[in-house]
Formats: sequence, structure tokens, C-alpha cells
Amino acid sequence: MSLEQIGEVLEEAFSKGSVVSLQMAELNEEHMYEADLTGKVISFLENRIYVQEKKGAIQIVSIEKIRHAEIIY
Repeated sequence: MSLEQIGEVLEEAFSKGSVVSLQMAELNEEHMYEADLTGKVISFLENRIYVQEKKGAIQIVSIEKIRHAEIIY
């Protein structure tokens, strides 16, 4: 996905309070993608988003490090 497409998905999720699934672009030591980050986009700041996971933890993610984003509900 392009950064523009990712941004559109994140903006829609934020405005509707939807839950997103994010696949990060970085590979782990085994050259595999980590498990997707799932949660609600609760805030934006410059090129970062704040995602609140189901258990309440907040992850700060750089938009440039996202490979794929989709609204799951």
C-alpha cells in the first residue's frame, strides 16, 4: 500500500472510531513480519499515530513503518 492509501484508512478509522489492523514493514530476526497490531486509532501527531490495543496499552507508530492497514470493524 502507498503511504497515501494507508493515511486514508487511518483517517477513516479515526473519524469513525473503527478498529484497524496494521502490518508493519519491518522484518524480525527470522525475516518474517511480526503479528499485526490491532486497535483503535486514538490520536495523530505529525507522522505518528497512537493506537490503543484491546487490553488498553497504547502503541505509538510511525506511519512510514506501516506496510498495510485495514479497517476490521
